[in-house]
Amino acid sequence: MTINEIQQHLQAVLVDDAPMSRVLYDEALAEYLDEFGQSLKTDQEDYLFAVIEYSGEVAMILLHKSGEAYINDVARTKLQELWGGTYRSNMDELIPVFAKQLDAGEIAIVGVETV
Repeated sequence: MTINEIQQHLQAVLVDDAPMSRVLYDEALAEYLDEFGQSLKTDQEDYLFAVIEYSGEVAMILLHKSGEAYINDVARTKLQELWGGTYRSNMDELIPVFAKQLDAGEIAIVGVETV
């Protein structure tokens, strides 16, 4: 899969509201929940979200400092609420970066501290 193809899949899911994969979440992201929670506390961030893509499927988690975890479509909706009118422009900037990280075999992770 090329970086461009990964970008297209991310665009479809994160911007155009295509469905996400629960199976991919269960198999590739769920196991990191504790690690993400520890990172959130260590870095003193308000929330973090992580995205993964595999063979055209995309999964996402958003973890809030309260400990609440949002998965896939619910995570996207929560992030849209948190970012409001800047969601689209933020995703336009992040999707190319995410695609490169995912192509390198990494999980795309963003921690956010609100001011």
